[in-house]
Amino acid sequence: MDALATICLKQGRLNKLGGQVKKWKCRLCKLQGGSLKYFRLPVGSESDSEVLGEIYLGAAKVELVPASVYNTKWLFGITPYGRKRMYVFGAQTEDECGEWLRLVAHIAASTPKSSEMEERDREKAEKAERSSTLTTSSQIEDTSGDPSKAIAENADSEESKEAAGAEEDEDKEDKEDGPGRQEGAFQYSESDSDRVSDDYSLDSESSDSGQEEKTDTGVSGGLSSKRMSVMPRAQATVKEGFLIKEGHNRKNWLRRFFVLTGHNLAYYSNHDCEDKLGEVHMIGTVWRPIPESECSKKFAFELEQTTGERRKYSLVASSQDDFNEWAAVLKARHRYDPKPMILKISLDEHPDIAMTMNPDDNQLQAMTVDGHGLGKANIGTKKSKGGLKSKVSKKKRRFVLDGFNLDLTYVTDRLIAMGFPSVGTEGLYRNGMADVQRFFNERHGGHYKIYNLCSERKYEPECFNGSVCLFPFDDHNVPCFQDMSFLNRELGAYLAKDPKNIAGIHCKAGKGRTGLVITCFLLYCGEWKTADEALRYYAFARTENQKGVTIPSQIRWVHYFQQYMDKSAAGTGLPSLERLVVSRIILSKKAPSWSEFTLNCHGLEVHSKEAKKINKMKEGTEIILGKPFVVLTDFQFEFRKSKAMKGLKRCMSFWLHTQFIDNYSVTLTKADIDKVNKDKSASDFTIQLIFKQDEDQSNLSTFPY
Repeated sequence: MDALATICLKQGRLNKLGGQVKKWKCRLCKLQGGSLKYFRLPVGSESDSEVLGEIYLGAAKVELVPASVYNTKWLFGITPYGRKRMYVFGAQTEDECGEWLRLVAHIAASTPKSSEMEERDREKAEKAERSSTLTTSSQIEDTSGDPSKAIAENADSEESKEAAGAEEDEDKEDKEDGPGRQEGAFQYSESDSDRVSDDYSLDSESSDSGQEEKTDTGVSGGLSSKRMSVMPRAQATVKEGFLIKEGHNRKNWLRRFFVLTGHNLAYYSNHDCEDKLGEVHMIGTVWRPIPESECSKKFAFELEQTTGERRKYSLVASSQDDFNEWAAVLKARHRYDPKPMILKISLDEHPDIAMTMNPDDNQLQAMTVDGHGLGKANIGTKKSKGGLKSKVSKKKRRFVLDGFNLDLTYVTDRLIAMGFPSVGTEGLYRNGMADVQRFFNERHGGHYKIYNLCSERKYEPECFNGSVCLFPFDDHNVPCFQDMSFLNRELGAYLAKDPKNIAGIHCKAGKGRTGLVITCFLLYCGEWKTADEALRYYAFARTENQKGVTIPSQIRWVHYFQQYMDKSAAGTGLPSLERLVVSRIILSKKAPSWSEFTLNCHGLEVHSKEAKKINKMKEGTEIILGKPFVVLTDFQFEFRKSKAMKGLKRCMSFWLHTQFIDNYSVTLTKADIDKVNKDKSASDFTIQLIFKQDEDQSNLSTFPY
């Protein structure tokens, strides 16, 4: 944490709940050096006038506080190690709350306990050891004369006094500030209104006859078989309430009490029942609304597991508001949340990192998590001096440590980008298979999975103990868009199984295709909110010259994925699928010359020879196809030019997707078109595609997102 102590990772206004006087007050909070400091903030001032308190975060418990506890949204709590008090803070927006929670939770997990707490733990362990030696079987009958119990009680009393004294010191701001509340702070209420009324009508009062499953997901950190308290300090409940559930074997509808904690949705026969009837692990589970025509019920929705048992759960909410609330939290929970994988620092706030990328920049080192991190400033990610391998890898960051010299980068502490593990002669100038195997077995033995994105080459899964996933697509191209969600779910589910699990992702060079997959996953798990942020982050994490994903179609796919995530979060989803007919292609006057083109969609292809008209106009060139060519989902245009002694060579191409085409028209500039975007001799030009709706819209398959 020495590097982190030099910079302020985040600061801003938060509303803080007093420890003794239960009033909300607006405070300026700073996250720095393993602690959260809060200051009195005079009205109209942005400067911190006085430090009111400091919360040391080492080994602290950080959790989301349900809105029902204080009748207020966007709260999180911090319970310092060895203390009983939970400090409660409130943000102004959901995104702000999530970012504070993510950063504070990571600092707490990566910062050691204070020396005072470690000494207290040692003393407590010594007292417990001494007391255990005094306990004999003859003393158990009379607990009043048990010296071991007296010692233990005395130890507990001393610890309570110490904790109470510490909390009294930290609560001095309550007495200094008095009751009062600044404008914009939260209002406090003791009421707990987050309950579903008991008078919701049931279709059947019969039981499931023992058919409700008592499942155990086997996921580390999941709920126990007995229900714990619903208070936030016990298990950080995200949402709870009654829903009507359809039986698995007997298709009757029963009222159940559901509790969502983390990525687990457990259900009970009633709100005060301790026996859990079942549990749904939300990672890899898809939410969708059920039309009233399907189940004859309003406010119905379905949860479908895409892994494991692949079960479907049909549920009914009590009202439209209740339906919307469950939809919002459940749709967010199927996404993997690493909490967090990286310490995110805004690139806009640190332009010297994003633009100059000095290899010795200490601020860049501050962005590391532990032994892994970003770029050459991180331990292990150093510049290799000369050598054939360094020349082949060009400006990509290499891992040079412990005898390794690999084209490999820790993009985060759990995501690795690397070049293809090669054998034979190619292994002399690329990553050698034996070196890559040794790297993963020595540093992450039993906790890694390799994702091969190459369609042009592969190796036996046994090379990495069978822990290999194939997701092939062609070099300089994009994957089938609908498959991206399946890959993200698979990758997220694997990382969620064990906090030690890491993923090694590679294509041939380990830059373009690898970057497309990694940036989409960073959007999927919420590490970055926009495609531009994720692409910029990957660029300086993987390369020295900030040139990560450079092919326009691959960049477009990342932006498409952001749109998909945004619309999914908003509950609108992508537009309905429809077949489109390519009506006209218009190239502006300064477009590069070409000899022929092909239009490809799912293996079907139309050639320029089949064009009905190629009109040379004052504005440019207009192409009208001889017969209607229908496109659906992903499709590609490729232009080729004949060169002497070389034959036909691709001169420009681009990929598009029908669900992201607005108003049946797309216009691309030179910067949006593959290959020609790097041609400095080519003038600026545009290509416009005009579509019309196909008359046949039957039997359209839907995206299984």
